[in-house]
Parts: sequence; structure tokens; C-alpha cells
Amino acid sequence: MAVPRAASEMARHMRGTCSRPHPHRCDACRRSLPSSRRGRRGTNEASSTWRRGGSSRICTGGGVGTSVCSRALRVSGLIDGKWVATHNSRVPRVDEVTKAAHRQRLLNAAAAEFAAKGLDAARVDDISIAAGLAKGTIYNYFESKIAVFQAVVEEWARRTSEARVVLDDTDIRRQLLAIAEGDVKVIGEIEEFARAVIREVLTMPAAVVAELLPVWDSLDEVVTTVVAVAQGRGELRADRSADELARVFLTLVNGLVLEHWLPNASIALDDIPTLAVDYYLDGAAPR
Repeated sequence: MAVPRAASEMARHMRGTCSRPHPHRCDACRRSLPSSRRGRRGTNEASSTWRRGGSSRICTGGGVGTSVCSRALRVSGLIDGKWVATHNSRVPRVDEVTKAAHRQRLLNAAAAEFAAKGLDAARVDDISIAAGLAKGTIYNYFESKIAVFQAVVEEWARRTSEARVVLDDTDIRRQLLAIAEGDVKVIGEIEEFARAVIREVLTMPAAVVAELLPVWDSLDEVVTTVVAVAQGRGELRADRSADELARVFLTLVNGLVLEHWLPNASIALDDIPTLAVDYYLDGAAPR
């Protein structure tokens, strides 16, 4: 006994191999419904409302108005305001390269959003849209807005680590100058976000700040190691710990950056590495 054409097409549809181009016009879906439940071609181009009719859902928009079964509805999607069939092909997975690219775009957009609006006023949907992605996409990569903020700070630290040039077997002045130049270079590249981070750190809860600080631990350890080696060579005083002397140097660099951000500041950003190293090693004594 021959299998009716509609039944055959429905079987292919259920296996995901239906070749019909659109779920609204899929013979298998449409003919499987009683004639009383089949859709009628509509004329309301402006409407895109779906209403339930028994086992079907009827689209009254786009001039189609064709009934589709719930299976067809599940295997179609709303893309750019139009229902597009996806039941005749597998939905492609996002590969790791694309994921990494999307994450980087989100971080760049988040840095701009936080810099412009601050942490409280920033909106995650605006970040997704600015990154060229759909609303809500950001939650595929980050759990919350504060997690996004932390990730951007981590990206700042990563870039700083890459920008630093650590010189081995050379004098302390050259080593500290290379470190400060790397730090200031990245600050100049993300200056507005860097300003926003300083502002937020001064006002956010201590618990959140405590979660942000470990991001910089590895960078601080590099300076501590450089200072400890210089102490062993007699280039720096030995009556203070290497950790303390490293923090003094980093505080001096960051303090000069803050001074640069003040109105009518006379210190240029590019001058900070040399100023910081000179004041750190020689103080204000005449040379």
C-alpha cells in the first residue's frame, strides 16, 4: 500500500530532513492538520501575532497566515523579525574561535560602557548591542554585570603584563623604567576606563574590591622580585622589605597618573615613567 504524500512528508519532517523551505508552507505540517485548522492567507502585513488554534499556531502577519504544527514552530526561529525555517538543517555550533572573538568584542564594548556611565548606570543589553550581538548574549559569557566589570579589569591586567618588558641582568633603574613604561602605555590606551575603575574602587563595597585586587597580584610580584634582586646587589636599601619597596614604587606611578588626570595638570602621561623612577631612586635631592 502506497504511503500518502502528506504522511511521507510528515515522517521526513519529524526526522529533521524535510526539504521544504519554510515551516509555514511545509506540506507535511500543513496537511497533517484538519482542514478546519489550516491557516488562511492573511492580508495584515503589519501584524506578526501568533494565536493558538487547537494543535496549531496561526500566524496572522506577513501576508502568510499559514497554520503550522507545534513541531514546525519548535524548529523555526525569529531572525531579524521573520520566521525562518531551521528544520531542514542542523543549527551550527559556535566554534571556539568565534566564542573568543565575541568575548573580546563584549569586553571592548563593556569598557566603553563602564567608562561612559559607570558601573551602576551601565546596562548589559547595551553592551551586547554595542558589541554587535543580540540582547542577552552577554550572559552566555558572564554571570552578571559585576562579573563583566571584573573581566574587563582582568583584561587590563593581562594587557599590562604583555606590555611590560622585564630586563634581566641590568641595573634597577632600567628595569623599573621598563615596567613603568608598560603600565603607563596600557593606561593611555584605555584611559577613560582606567579612570572609571579608580572611581568605582573608591566607592564600591570592600568585598567587591577584595575580589578585584588579586587580579594584580602577579604583576605586583614581578616588581617585588625585581626589587629583591636589586637589594641583593646593594642597589636598594635593605632595611625595608622588598614587598614594601615594590608597593611604594607602584603607588608613586599610580599617584602620578592621578595627578595627570586632575584639571590643569602639568604632568604629561608619557613623562610619568621617568618621573616615577627618578623620584623613587633619588628622591627630590639635587643631582
